[in-house]
Amino acid sequence: MDLYSSLATGGALFSIPQEEISEPRRLFETLGASGITVWISTPSFARMCLMQPNFQRQMLPHVRKFWFCGETLAPEVAAELLRRFPGAEVWNTYGPTEATVATTSVQITEEVIARHNPLPVGQAKPASRIVICDENDQPVATGGRGEIIIAGANVASATSVAPI
Repeated sequence: MDLYSSLATGGALFSIPQEEISEPRRLFETLGASGITVWISTPSFARMCLMQPNFQRQMLPHVRKFWFCGETLAPEVAAELLRRFPGAEVWNTYGPTEATVATTSVQITEEVIARHNPLPVGQAKPASRIVICDENDQPVATGGRGEIIIAGANVASATSVAPI
């Protein structure tokens, strides 16, 4: 999600070394000097950053969007980001390992936070299809629970995967 979107738009990647993550002072100095415009991470990393009161618009004045994938985005994390970074967008995505990309996305606004807990993961991207199936691999009714099945161009077919 980060690598290809950056390459496709002519952006630059900014990666934080592991040793800086374990030293909060260095981490926040590095973030403050980064000039990033789009933040892509897991929600837990953002939650950790939110423990620092300086993690706000003044530290990252150019950030326009926060993109999250890989874990459940908690409503309180999204709400705090919206509060600390006025004007920035918060996006929640879903994409399992077998898809290797975010297959769904939705912008999280204050209205979405007020209406949903847990937060929604959004609608399928173009050329993707999502079906929720029961234990018999049959689609469930709208609002039903089951296994998420993803089909489309972003999922490799079993026959196209080389054996290990």
